Amino acid sequence: MILREAGPLTYAGNLTEEEGKFVVRFPDCEGCLTQGDTPDEARAMAEEALNSWLATHLDLGRVPPRPKADSDLRVAVGEDLGQALATLWARS
Repeated sequence: MILREAGPLTYAGNLTEEEGKFVVRFPDCEGCLTQGDTPDEARAMAEEALNSWLATHLDLGRVPPRPKADSDLRVAVGEDLGQALATLWARS
């Protein structure tokens, strides 16, 4: 059994405005980013981008990084994906 803190696994996201778009980047997940026309749209798209990035790493046999960065914007990982990551990290 893998135990972790109560609540969903989350990663820090940094929201910035660039060239008229709002961009969310994940400092712990190199190359993972998304954008939207508004801050709310970018935040909404951030969860899908993060979960897709993490799932792709798992599918390719890579060990995604554990979340370390801190930010006011925390983006949740899906429950099943979070459990898969916790299990993988416990084994590595």
